Amino acid sequence: MGVIVKIYLDRSMCNDSLPTCERRMARLIRFPLGEDRPCITAIEDDGQPELTLVVKSDGQEAVILLDEDTRSLAGTEGISSFLPWTLPFYRATE
Repeated sequence: MGVIVKIYLDRSMCNDSLPTCERRMARLIRFPLGEDRPCITAIEDDGQPELTLVVKSDGQEAVILLDEDTRSLAGTEGISSFLPWTLPFYRATE
């Protein structure tokens, strides 16, 4: 898929519902340098062959390495199935 990057995401930066978040994350995975979302806190070239996502949500953090096959899957379905916890359907608003 081309671009090699590490992307830092913090879901507390927006209040999108999970389906909206999943669609946007799937697009980000397919086009990592073509999205500008409030949840993206940093993007860097880490020189790794995998796309690396550092995801923060609800006081937890996970590092997800997506090789070409898993990136293709995540680029269709989003990231929730790759996280070791269940993302809430709605974000709490303050």
